[in-house]
Amino acid sequence: MKVILISAVIVLLAQAFLLANVFPAILAFSILIYLTYIRVEFSPRIEAERVFPKRLYDGESFKARLRIRNLREKDFFVTLKENLPEGFRAEEPQFVLGKLEEKEVDYSVTPSRGVYRIKGPEIFVKDIRCLFLKKFAVNSEQEVEVLPSIERLREEARIDARLRISLSKGILGLPAEFESLRKFQEGDDTRRIDWKATARLGELIVREFVKEWEGDVYIALDIGREMRKGKPSKIDYATIIIYQIFRALGTKRAGLILYDEFGVRKFFRATAEKEKLVEQIKVPRLSRIQSLRIPKIRAEMPGFLRKILGKGFSMSLLKLIPGKSFLIFITDLSTNVGELLKVVSGIRDSKAMIISPNPILFSEVKLEREEILKLYRGYVEREEMIKKLNSIVPTIDVGPRDLLTDIADVIR
Repeated sequence: MKVILISAVIVLLAQAFLLANVFPAILAFSILIYLTYIRVEFSPRIEAERVFPKRLYDGESFKARLRIRNLREKDFFVTLKENLPEGFRAEEPQFVLGKLEEKEVDYSVTPSRGVYRIKGPEIFVKDIRCLFLKKFAVNSEQEVEVLPSIERLREEARIDARLRISLSKGILGLPAEFESLRKFQEGDDTRRIDWKATARLGELIVREFVKEWEGDVYIALDIGREMRKGKPSKIDYATIIIYQIFRALGTKRAGLILYDEFGVRKFFRATAEKEKLVEQIKVPRLSRIQSLRIPKIRAEMPGFLRKILGKGFSMSLLKLIPGKSFLIFITDLSTNVGELLKVVSGIRDSKAMIISPNPILFSEVKLEREEILKLYRGYVEREEMIKKLNSIVPTIDVGPRDLLTDIADVIR
């Protein structure tokens, strides 16, 4: 509107000059006087505070509240803009604030999982004719923890009864590990018949299993920088996998270990209330692209690895792991591979496995010729690394589209 009035002033002054007519000039000066008066009168003063709820959940919209007070005896038009981290979405409420009015305005915000320091919003105040504008910053920085939404995880998991039963009989809950083949005997469970071996040998062959594992399950989640990169991040995918595993365990107890490049950050002992453990996975995302780091490792046997055990992350984790536990690492293997192998080789009466979200499958690079070659080289290097790791500890390479059913098939 202000631009239109100023343009009109210029046109009127040009018309007055070209036509030697004083009337357009008088009209132009009248508009200028009007704009000057409005500008002089426009001196807004406000007090404002923004309030978020104490507990937020990933992807679940909530109502933020703005408390605002007009300290002038004039009406103003107000627009609110939040300064939120990447992944958040927020409405931008607009409203009229009357003279000396005190008001509370609720508006919708949708958060993204993590821990953040959120600065106060910006408030844009205009005169009632929207000719002039002044910006105010609300100095109310607030620390916000956005917890994983259990309801959302339930929707994403889509785990059925058949899968829960298969996992409860597999290596996660009451593990039964394959040991050998033998001839079928009267009374054997027909579901244990190995049909491939039966066809090859011409007689009924069954699979023999060792004694089931009865210890608690501990999930060690890597929350380092590489796991937090991208949108969605590998942390988001890992949280879904963890929730699926917890549900598949049924009444079995489970614990949670959070660690990064520098060591163990949090340790939660095994409990039957597993959903509360999922809420502890609250780390900020990083918007950077995956680096596709492929670490170099040596594939010596556990006996050699025991000789290089030293102080640091591996020793601190070994002290925390209760005996007769089943330890599941979830890491993209970009960092701490050596320390990880020290832990695996150092546990005595426990078992371990690794689930690795493949950074190549989470990559955000554009598929141009050079990028395709880079991805292919990374893929080949990673395949070689996974083979070496599998000679030491069961390792499953997964991508964002893999189902837990595939993981269950490998670890049973």
